[in-house]
Amino acid sequence: MAVITQLDERQRSQSDIPRLHEFESAVRMEILSANGQEEMFLRSSSGLSALLKDLGHQHGRAYFRYVLREVFGDMSLIYDGTATPDQILAFAKSIFRRMAKAIHFAPLLLRACSHFVLTEFKKAFPESTQETEIVVGGLLFLRIICPALVKPEMFGFKPHNARSLSTGVQIAKILQHTLRGTPLNDSYPEFVKANEFIGTYKPFVITFLGRFPHIGSAAAYAATADSNSKAITTRGQRQARENRGNTLHNPSWELGSSSTTSEWEVTAPQKLRGMSWTADEMVNKPKRKFSVKFWNRSGASSIATWSGTTPSPGVCSRFCCRQRSIAYYPAQLRQAMIDSPFAASERAFLQQVPRQRITTYDGNTWEYYDSGKHSKKNHGLPPLVCLPDTTGTARCFHLQMTELAAKGYRVIAVQHPVAWSHEEWIHSFDRFLNAMNIQEIHVYGVGLGAYLAQRYSAMYPNRIVSMIMTQAFADTSSFAENAPYPKMLSMLPEFYLKKYILERFPKGPQRSTDLVEAIDYMVDQLETMSQKELASRMTLNCLSCDPNSWKVAISDDKITFIDTYGETTLPRSVREQMLERHPKAKQVGNRMAMLKGAADFPFLSHHEEVSMHLHVHLRAHGAFIA
Repeated sequence: MAVITQLDERQRSQSDIPRLHEFESAVRMEILSANGQEEMFLRSSSGLSALLKDLGHQHGRAYFRYVLREVFGDMSLIYDGTATPDQILAFAKSIFRRMAKAIHFAPLLLRACSHFVLTEFKKAFPESTQETEIVVGGLLFLRIICPALVKPEMFGFKPHNARSLSTGVQIAKILQHTLRGTPLNDSYPEFVKANEFIGTYKPFVITFLGRFPHIGSAAAYAATADSNSKAITTRGQRQARENRGNTLHNPSWELGSSSTTSEWEVTAPQKLRGMSWTADEMVNKPKRKFSVKFWNRSGASSIATWSGTTPSPGVCSRFCCRQRSIAYYPAQLRQAMIDSPFAASERAFLQQVPRQRITTYDGNTWEYYDSGKHSKKNHGLPPLVCLPDTTGTARCFHLQMTELAAKGYRVIAVQHPVAWSHEEWIHSFDRFLNAMNIQEIHVYGVGLGAYLAQRYSAMYPNRIVSMIMTQAFADTSSFAENAPYPKMLSMLPEFYLKKYILERFPKGPQRSTDLVEAIDYMVDQLETMSQKELASRMTLNCLSCDPNSWKVAISDDKITFIDTYGETTLPRSVREQMLERHPKAKQVGNRMAMLKGAADFPFLSHHEEVSMHLHVHLRAHGAFIA
């Protein structure tokens, strides 16, 4: 009896696999959510990523434990102390070798799903040249192996201690750079060997990723292994036993081998015969339960991959679903989730206002959106410049730009380049204004943007006419105390930085759908940022600087705070410190704009009120447009 055949060769109808179309819908939803940007596909917080990651953890525990055994096994030295650069590269090499050696023992269901996702990705992005890196590499390395290097207890290994965590993070960074083929910072001599390693192993990683989704060779091999089991079991090579019954006998692994039928020795008491997708239909209930199963050679159902209930229509945010690791959504919610209010308004904004870039003479490239432009109404008036927070981009101000531009104001939302010190950012921002031929500005800053605007005002007092701030702070010490390895932020991998930021997003029950949608939108904004951008912003957020050593140059009556009455992720002590630094702004009634229940992102959840306060502020400080 044939053990496994390719999905394409089975020629089964939809009725043979009743819930396969549900998985297909999840893939289509992921493609739509990418908005034509291939780098947005399979984001860490997406439902499809959670689905595939669950498959890998539940069905691939033996495979991934084998892959990571040399790093975290009983004989490993990683827990003894900080590893040398050569040892880190040796750990990374062992991961690549073991993944390739045991490719036929990778979870069949995960390989089949990755094959389908890769096929759909190629249809959606026919011009892409990095489909295997984005789909297969993103799944195996960014969603499963790299997180396990930071939290080895995911696969039953001993947790990290204070000395071994940095080593796990560095191994993950090497894997990420090898996957993308991007060298580490060339200015450090200790990275020379690492860059040589990346250049050497990049082609072999690509070859492996290309072979992983093709399960036909696994079927042919399994049949061969079954017929030759007696000859195989007589060989006396070393064994790596996994607790699911598979015994791997590892021949020498040669780099550059492209054969898909090389001999892999196996003793497999149970061979997978096929897959089924099942669902419990509950006609009279609003929720449906979804699960995936596979069966062994005897035909008996063995393991359910995952199961979960879909959220009620009242909680239709992708963010809430992600928190519950739900990978399937009912049909009536999909369109609402894809066309969320902020995503739809952003698309409408981008159709009207193009993204622009300008390079200053110091070589830094600034991205910005300029709405309102020059007109007879705003001629000679300073524009309003919007500076985002650590997790935001210039596009997060699209609602304010649209609403204020309709009133005749010129609004510029900027996304600053990578900078590693406050002074570097301040000088670069000043050069940006010079390149834009702008002499004076009003500033609306959020979080880190508000802090940098204050620092800029202290150094260039004649440039800023007035300031509006949300979630503002003047002391970075509270952030530096809680940041992971502040001096190593530039070296930490992208997935770790995003994980750290997401863990500090607002949690708990939300009071309105707008708040949930605002959080979801900001999660999507975070996914568009690169490792360098995240590391740069977190560094600026954590750099120590005595708040008493500088002072905002403008008077308090030209400052407006737009904040919320309720609790936010910004400590209350930090917010009170800002009011103590600007007591007159606190005493002037219309300078303290407090919103009810606005949480951390009032410019989204309460955008109409924020735009109104911005309008009032601009009119009060000379930007009156009839």
